[in-house]
Amino acid sequence: MKHLLLIISLFAISFSANAQALLTPYEASDGKACETYEEVLEYCIKLSDDFEQANYMVYGQSSRLYDLPMLIIDKEGFGDPQKIHQSGRAILMVQASIHPGESDGTSAGLMLARDLLIDKEKNKLLDNVSLIFLPIVNADGYNRRSPYNRINQNGPDEMGWRTNAQNINMNRDFLRSETPAMKAWHKNFDFYMPDFFIDCHTTNGADYQYAITYDLPIYGNMEPSQTAWLKTQYLDPLKSEMEKKSFLMFRYVSFRNWHNPKSGISAWVSSPALSQGYTAIKNRAGLLLETHMLKPYKVRVESTYAAILSSMELIGKSASSLKFINREADKYTASESFRKKPYAVNYKASDEVRKVEFLGVEYVKDSSELTGGTWYNYSGPEKTMEINFYDDMQAVEFVQIPRAYIIPPEWTDLIERLDIHGINYVRLDKAELFDVTMLYLNNVTFAERPYEGAFRVRDFDVDSITGSYEFPKHSVVVHTDTKYAKVIAHLIDPTAPSSLLRWGYFNAIFEQKEYAENYVMEVMAPEMIAKNPDLLTEFKQYLDKNPEVKGNQGLMLSWFYQRTAYWDKQKDLYPIGFVY
Repeated sequence: MKHLLLIISLFAISFSANAQALLTPYEASDGKACETYEEVLEYCIKLSDDFEQANYMVYGQSSRLYDLPMLIIDKEGFGDPQKIHQSGRAILMVQASIHPGESDGTSAGLMLARDLLIDKEKNKLLDNVSLIFLPIVNADGYNRRSPYNRINQNGPDEMGWRTNAQNINMNRDFLRSETPAMKAWHKNFDFYMPDFFIDCHTTNGADYQYAITYDLPIYGNMEPSQTAWLKTQYLDPLKSEMEKKSFLMFRYVSFRNWHNPKSGISAWVSSPALSQGYTAIKNRAGLLLETHMLKPYKVRVESTYAAILSSMELIGKSASSLKFINREADKYTASESFRKKPYAVNYKASDEVRKVEFLGVEYVKDSSELTGGTWYNYSGPEKTMEINFYDDMQAVEFVQIPRAYIIPPEWTDLIERLDIHGINYVRLDKAELFDVTMLYLNNVTFAERPYEGAFRVRDFDVDSITGSYEFPKHSVVVHTDTKYAKVIAHLIDPTAPSSLLRWGYFNAIFEQKEYAENYVMEVMAPEMIAKNPDLLTEFKQYLDKNPEVKGNQGLMLSWFYQRTAYWDKQKDLYPIGFVY
């Protein structure tokens, strides 16, 4: 018995010494500081060097050529995703600091990775789940450290900047994939193809009691079996587990009128421009974690740690079923049955409402003597409120996915995106005729200001024409009988809210490049009317509908020019063929 107690005592001393030696900079600061870029890399490398179950890798570089670190924690020390998947273990990918001012996930993830390696009980979680941790997704922003980067936020002492060095918000770049770091992220994601994904953030907005909130794709943008699993096997148990750990969770708080709880909270279906919206269209659920900016950094990090740990526990309990429904979703997305149905690309909350209990903070609506405006002053005590919750999500925009899309070779930005997203295609070795539907986009309006470096296309009308159309040699044929059919549709169909056309990659098609002089059309227009008297009636109807054109000689003559054989028939023509 004495020998046994001695062994236990020595083990406890060894464990304590090991844990002390692996104290993170966050812990050493008593929860006040987040790790520097160099400290994160050094800590990940140390874990990899000291433990066989840990593997440190660099999966790419940022726009400023900073290495993008990755830490894999696997029961058998595997770094090869094929071996991990063959083992039956689920892969959980957790990313942090895509918004580096919101570094809670970086500090929490480093501690969790260590604890999985040194804590005997937590190490058992690796029997069914392997962790892939991306501690710094936006290395450019992470290295732009300052105590003044987040004016709304309560710590840490210093933090990174929201955007990368190109001033692009990478959590709007998942589908467009403009930044070098995001291009590397896609290659890495597809290589490992995790079974579940978590993205760690800190929110802005109103004050309330919850330390952490969430968003999850449970409103229709995933297959029904996946949605059911998320609701019953994951979300409800997660909130229960978090409550046991003294962290109440609530849906991401987005008031209908900013800052005003009385206006009610709206749910939403995330755009594929954002992380959890993108992983959903690749048939992989993504949890968005949003800690509350006004809570101390230590509380935020601890709640993030608890949410990731609880997620590992829950995923481990049903790893096989999660992997199965993901595979089935992939098969269905690649099937003809999927293509036969209209595919929803946009959702909106209806006016249907239900009451929910909300743990808020007493507030008053103040008037400003300085600006004359009103603002919400959250200076009162905690208050439990009953507020309206608008979470009846309805699909409001659909596309019909064709059997294939055909892309002329000059549209290299789109073709490059196919490569980035892991989408296969075939190049034509000669010019070929195809029976296709082509789209004319009319009455186009553009955003007045740039958004993430692009002047987005706001709205347009669509006219379609069907017929035989020749595509040149080297054109790309993209078949949609693939598990990535949803990604393809969101990229290519112009009506999808985050399509490349919406991002402005096809703005050149809306530009007129040849013009007719007035002195030419003043002669030609009467000749056209003489040959076709109905043209004058059409012209007068056009003027009645567009009174602003009356008196504008150039616009009136342009109407006739557009009806000549000289008019550019490719203007406003979306150059992609739809093969149904």
